[in-house]
Amino acid sequence: KVNSGIMQILNIQIIVFFFFLGFICLKYSQEILQTKLGFAFLVGNFIFWLVRAVNQFIFLKINDFRVHFLTVIFILGMILFMILVVNRG
Repeated sequence: KVNSGIMQILNIQIIVFFFFLGFICLKYSQEILQTKLGFAFLVGNFIFWLVRAVNQFIFLKINDFRVHFLTVIFILGMILFMILVVNRG
């Protein structure tokens, strides 16, 4: 029961955090693209989505459309940040 509650809290908190990151990306896009801190932010997000996509293959070896759909979403997130990192670097 405790583990279930902890997982729910983690899921809610990460959703809030991702909305915050999305807001930062939209509101401060010029600062992100033009500063060293912004570049570090982009690299960090790229690495996060890369590791998340790899973990899909390691921990979710399930042949289910929903898992495959999520994997595609995570790979797209990785690609979006990778494009910005490569164009910036």
